[in-house]
Amino acid sequence: MLPRVHVVDSRTFLGPVEFPGEVSIDITWTATGAPTLHLPGSTNPTDPRAWYGVMSVASATGNFSGLTNHGFRFTANNQSSALRWAELGTEKNGVFIP
Repeated sequence: MLPRVHVVDSRTFLGPVEFPGEVSIDITWTATGAPTLHLPGSTNPTDPRAWYGVMSVASATGNFSGLTNHGFRFTANNQSSALRWAELGTEKNGVFIP
């Protein structure tokens, strides 16, 4: 759970006026598939293929809310990855590959 994180809203991307706000996020991830080992595709630490990980297909559900001091509010409860994609695991990339 990530409760009441302070953020800034500008109504438009990088807009000139900023309003203080806060968001709360609560997501639960559950692995639904067997773990798959991903080996690095490159030894160059700047290459995007240079990552190592163990990943599983997953499902995720979450609740999201936010508000600003100028009256904007939103709530999205029981959101699901059922019609989307989710993955759960650990990874290392770049210079952190063993």
